[in-house]
Amino acid sequence: MDENTIYLVTGAGRGLGRGLVETLLLRPNTTVIAATRTPTPFLTSLPARPGNRLILVTIDSASPTSALAAAEHIREEHGIARLDVVIANAGVGAAAPAPVAEVPVRDVHDCVAVNAVAPLLLFQATWPLLERAAGPPKFVVISSVAGSLGRVSGYAPLCAAYGMSKAAVNFLVRRMGRENERLVALALHPGWVQTDMGNAAAVRLGMTEAPVEISTSARGILQEIDSATKESSETFYTFDHQKLPW
Repeated sequence: MDENTIYLVTGAGRGLGRGLVETLLLRPNTTVIAATRTPTPFLTSLPARPGNRLILVTIDSASPTSALAAAEHIREEHGIARLDVVIANAGVGAAAPAPVAEVPVRDVHDCVAVNAVAPLLLFQATWPLLERAAGPPKFVVISSVAGSLGRVSGYAPLCAAYGMSKAAVNFLVRRMGRENERLVALALHPGWVQTDMGNAAAVRLGMTEAPVEISTSARGILQEIDSATKESSETFYTFDHQKLPW
């Protein structure tokens, strides 16, 4: 059996996506397909274990055809015949925080398009490759506690557009798991991470930066993915294995 594990990570050019790619490249027997909205050649300078492989592809989450084109590209140009893990990490926040009564509909459209529709398109594009995974195929969405209906009264004020999009993608993850017997489908909350979006939210609240380092979140997310089973598809976890209500 091929011991090489093949990952595809979207939103890989910065923030948490880059942190995931950096961490994966230091694992043994790993191929990482790093997807970014625009070409990001600097990723090739990241340190990697000998024998590991990094493939760069373009996926624009706002495009309805980009994910499918990328899947065809890695098959035809790089000889990728399967995927073991797909991590849908690319995401956006609203242009400005707003309550439901004031949120611009354009912000809702933009958030839903990238945070919910794009993971659907990514799954549809990569499922033929995931079906050929060496073990149970895993499709992972980097979600947020902002999409938890059980926490809606006590968390994330003024995030109507973002929260709606994350609630939608959580539903998508659960349906994926129910409809595909072998698939391990995960929604993971990465924590309040020191990304551009996370730090901007922290500054609005009078903090200097978000509390969770990118490397800490990336390691935790990958540990959750490593240990995930089919039963994990029924639970919404944080990067540090805390259960969240759907």
